[in-house]
Amino acid sequence: MITFIYKSSHGYYKENFPSLVAGIADRIEAKKHSTLVAIFDHNYGRAIYKSRDFEQYQRDLQQKLMSGFQ
Repeated sequence: MITFIYKSSHGYYKENFPSLVAGIADRIEAKKHSTLVAIFDHNYGRAIYKSRDFEQYQRDLQQKLMSGFQ
């Protein structure tokens, strides 16, 4: 499974696809107006693409998790 992480004006969101090709085809067809932050390949257990927004995504995610514990 492949997960695409996007950033839009409403925040971050994820979409899962069975393959990298399916994810790219969906992005092209939908003409998404969002920024691609990262692509994760669950078969390899790591990101196969990281944009320069990825570090900010990680900080935002960690801050969100930490605020949930308070």
